[in-house]
Amino acid sequence: MLTEHTLDLVCIATPTVMHAPMTLAAIAKGAHVLCEKPTAMNAREARQMLDAARRANRLHMIDHELRFNPTRMRIAELIHGGDLGEIRHVNISNIGASWANPASRPKGDWWSDASMGGGRMGANGSHQIDMLRWWLGEPASVIGQALTIVPDRVCKNTGEAWTATSDDLSHMTLEMQSGALAQVFMSGVAAANIGNETQVFGTDGTIRLSNGDEKLYFAKAGESFKDISVEDPHASLEGVNRGIWNVSVVGALKELYGAITEDRRLERGGEFRGRSAQPDGGGRRLRLDEKPQVGRPRHGGGRVMPTLAGQKVLITGAAHGLGAGLARVFSAQGAELILMDVDVPKWADEVVKWAFLKVDLSDATATAAAVADLGPVDTLIHNAAILRPEPLEDVSLATFQATMDVGIQAAFQLSQAVWPGMKANGGALIFVSSQSGIKGFVDETAYCAAKHALEGFSKCLAMEGEAYDILSCTITPGKPMHTPMSERNYPAELKAEWIEPDLLAPAFAHIATSRDMTLSGQRLNAWHLSQEHPL
Repeated sequence: MLTEHTLDLVCIATPTVMHAPMTLAAIAKGAHVLCEKPTAMNAREARQMLDAARRANRLHMIDHELRFNPTRMRIAELIHGGDLGEIRHVNISNIGASWANPASRPKGDWWSDASMGGGRMGANGSHQIDMLRWWLGEPASVIGQALTIVPDRVCKNTGEAWTATSDDLSHMTLEMQSGALAQVFMSGVAAANIGNETQVFGTDGTIRLSNGDEKLYFAKAGESFKDISVEDPHASLEGVNRGIWNVSVVGALKELYGAITEDRRLERGGEFRGRSAQPDGGGRRLRLDEKPQVGRPRHGGGRVMPTLAGQKVLITGAAHGLGAGLARVFSAQGAELILMDVDVPKWADEVVKWAFLKVDLSDATATAAAVADLGPVDTLIHNAAILRPEPLEDVSLATFQATMDVGIQAAFQLSQAVWPGMKANGGALIFVSSQSGIKGFVDETAYCAAKHALEGFSKCLAMEGEAYDILSCTITPGKPMHTPMSERNYPAELKAEWIEPDLLAPAFAHIATSRDMTLSGQRLNAWHLSQEHPL
C-alpha cells in the first residue's frame, strides 16, 4: 500500500505488536499517523515512534478518544476549575464478562495473547491512565498487578484446548504528584457485565459517572447529587454507531483532520510517548509491581514544582506587555524572578523577590555577560522580540540581524546558560511564539524568520532534554493581546478583541509547575491552557 500510494494519513488499528513497525513505515513514507492504543509493546518502541515522527515533522496521534468526550471534558473542567476542591481520591472500575467463559474466545485470539500485546491493561487500562493524567497530572508512583485468572481455555469454534497468556484482570493504585490517590480495577472474568464506573472525590465535591447511561452527577459537600450530564453533538450523526467509543472518536478525527489541513500541531489529544512513570526520589523508574518508598518526597525528588513559590524564574522582555504581566502574577505566587529587558520596568513596586538585568539581547557580548553568573534557574521564559513591519526592500540588514539576535540568538545563549542546572534538577524552557512561527505575513520577513527558527530550536531542545526532565515548548497567546507591540501594529478589529496579558499567566504557571513532559516539543495555546488550568 505504501509503495503504491502517496498517503496523507495512515490509521493503524491492528494488534499492538504491529503498531511500531507499521507506524515507522508510514512515517518513512511521509504520512501522518493515527495509532490505536496502547502505543506500543514497550517504552523503547514508543520512543522510536515518537523520535521518527518528530524527525519527519509528522503528526502522531494515539486514539485516546475519551479526551474528546463532552462528559469527560466536563469532569476535567470541574477538577481544573476547583469546583471539587483538592482531589483526594478517584475510583475507577471496569467490569465485564467477555472472558469469563473458558469457551468464549477462539484459539489464536490476539486479545488473549501477551506476545501480541493483548490484555485488559492495554485495552482498557491505557484509557484509564490517560484520563487520570489528563484530570490530575502525572503519577509519582504506581503499584498493581496484571493477572491471568482463566488461562485454560477451549476454542469456541473447534473445542480445542489452548492457553491464554494475557491479563484478563488488572488493578493498580496510583499516587499522583498532587497527592491524590487513584484506584483502577478492570476485570473481564465477572459473571455479569457492570460496565465502567468512575467516582472522583474532592474536599468540596464528588462526581459519579456510569457509562451505562452516561449520566454525570455532581454533589457539593453536604448537598445531594445533581444531574449535570452533557450531550455529545456527534451522537446524532448519521452512520455513527451508538456508544461513547464510536461517538467520541469523531471529535478526535476532526481534530486530527484540522491539524493536517491547517498545517499545525495537535491542540488536543494524546501523542506517542516513550516515558514511564515519574521517577522516585532517587531518579529511578518504578516498576508496576514495585511499592513506592515510605517517606519518599511526594513530588518526585524536586523535579516537579507543585507551586511557583520558591521557583527561580527568568523572564525576558519583562518591562512591558506579556513579560510584565507574567512577572506580576508570578511574583504574587511567590516566585523569585530574574527580569531582563533593555528598558527598566516602571512597576517595580508591584513585585517582590526580583532582580533586574538591563541588557540588550541583540548584543551577544552583553547577553553573555548577563548570564555568566545566573546560577540555577527552574524556568526560562523567553518573551523578548522585535517586530518592525516593513516591506522587504526597506528592511535594513541591521534590523534583520537585531530581530534574529533577540529572537533566536538570545534564546540559544539563555538556554545554554541554564542547561547545566536543569540537567541536574529538571526545568522548563518556554519560548513565546506566534502565528508568525508557522505562517508568513506581509512585511514581517525578519520577525517570521525569527519565530520559525524558535519553533525548530524548541523541538530540538525537547528531544535533547527529555532524558533530564527538561521540558521545552513554544507557546502562542491564542487571542489578541494588549501590549505595546500590538498597540503599534494591530488593526482596529483586533484591538477591539484584545485581552490583558495577565490573563495568559495561568498557562505559563501550569507549564512551570506541572513539568508535564507530554507538553514538551509542542506548540501550545496560552489562552486554551489558561482556561484549562486557572490559578
